[in-house]
Amino acid sequence: MDSRASWCPPRLGFIKVNIDGPWADAASSAGFGVILRDSTGAFCGGTAGPNSCESALMSEAEAALSGLKLAAQFGHHRIILESDSKVLCWAPRSQNMAAHEAAKLGRGLVEARCWLNRAPLALMHVLNSDGLPGPP
Repeated sequence: MDSRASWCPPRLGFIKVNIDGPWADAASSAGFGVILRDSTGAFCGGTAGPNSCESALMSEAEAALSGLKLAAQFGHHRIILESDSKVLCWAPRSQNMAAHEAAKLGRGLVEARCWLNRAPLALMHVLNSDGLPGPP
């Protein structure tokens, strides 16, 4: 698989949940980011927020749990999960940039934020750079 490839949409009828939970060490602030997109590449929702974890794997797992909960909350049940964690559902960072950018936003927040159908302006550039339709 080409690590320089950009994000690709899921099959028809599925939602792709991209997650990221970057972590430096227990003393550093961490964050999580979740992006949901459909088979056309349209943004279907997302969330980001601060995260307090004891390890990189725990941070990624918390992000995955947040992503799966959000997808279920929005009524999505056919899900493909992707993360740039080699232990979890791995995809190259180049295919997970939207979630990575959302996680960077999350690190600066006091509490989690959730978006439905419209991503924050700070994520528009990365969603559009995937070559797929960005939010309206």
